[in-house]
Amino acid sequence: MKELKRLTILRGILNDPVVRALADAEPADDGRNLTESEAIFLHEVYSRGIEDTFVEYMSGVILDDENEYARQCAAGKVPSRRMTVEFADNLAKAMNAACDASETYRVDYGTLPDMFKGNPLEVADNLADYYRTNGYGRYSRYMAFRYEDGDLIPVENPVRVRLKDLKDYEYEKSLILNNITGFLQGYPSLNMLLYGSKGTGKSSTIHAVLNEYFDQKLRLVQIDDGSLGKINEIRAKIEAIPMKWLVFVDDISMSGDDKRISQLKASLEGNIAGDFKNSIIVATSNRRHIVKETFSDRNDAVHGKDTMEEQLSLSDRFGISILFSLTDKNTYLSIVRQLAEDSNIQTGTDELEAMAERWALVKGGRSPRRAKQFIEFLSSCEARKIEPEF
Repeated sequence: MKELKRLTILRGILNDPVVRALADAEPADDGRNLTESEAIFLHEVYSRGIEDTFVEYMSGVILDDENEYARQCAAGKVPSRRMTVEFADNLAKAMNAACDASETYRVDYGTLPDMFKGNPLEVADNLADYYRTNGYGRYSRYMAFRYEDGDLIPVENPVRVRLKDLKDYEYEKSLILNNITGFLQGYPSLNMLLYGSKGTGKSSTIHAVLNEYFDQKLRLVQIDDGSLGKINEIRAKIEAIPMKWLVFVDDISMSGDDKRISQLKASLEGNIAGDFKNSIIVATSNRRHIVKETFSDRNDAVHGKDTMEEQLSLSDRFGISILFSLTDKNTYLSIVRQLAEDSNIQTGTDELEAMAERWALVKGGRSPRRAKQFIEFLSSCEARKIEPEF
């Protein structure tokens, strides 16, 4: 399908193996036997199981394409008339190629998605509305990404926890939600540090917020220890992507001589690159003061007080610091009861609480994580009709 090779704005869809193979497919002169290039195309089709839904596949490739028309629409801009007409022409070429493929290679065309119905200019308008609402390319489909080799790699199976799944800690959640909703509405928002004991729901709350506001174009990029020194580089990259971003650093911890301290401090407050309007940094830590302070820091430094203040000032750069404290007995049992109700646990309240307390004793303490693990264990036992033993 040579017309695919003449695409301009939608040229990126040629990076898809199926579309590329279709563009390269050359029929035999006699039209009786498959050429090698046609066989390659059909191999790509059958290996993906799209022989009955080819037009849906082609539509999805177009939606995922990160082209300038989509990018401008997602940013709230109105593309020029010339660009819109060219985009519509590209759409016609791509969809005509899909139709020709179904006729030539007996691939089932399938059902045309509603937003692709109409003349090419109408479809271009439909897609513009889609991009404005949902974003564009991979950023419209995926909510979480990791940074790898200078690119944002989608997370295929992100954590699906919702806010309703996280029990109690209402005050802590309200502080986070207030900041995030203001951020989504375009108001000045602050970087956040969530600190406290393990298993109290710090990371889960951020994942729940992401799931809650995905349809408002909230996205997350998780930074691992190896990429922490590139945090400004990452924020500069996502500044060009018209979404709202949480730059997430989970379980952050540094030693006093870590060179990344100054880089993170600069990104949190004051750097030559200026403000990043569409991203905020969210970090979790088991300690209020992220940088580990040692006795050698106190005793060996010539200016010991200055050294300690330099280390402790990192956590102070976060505009909002929220403590997730360990649960006391009443809070722990409250969480257990709520999770038990959600899971339709049949065990009576008194027995449930007694077992939950014993679980906490055996497992090393009370926390939302321990409560969740206990209810999952008990739910499995009830489903299999066996006595819970631990």
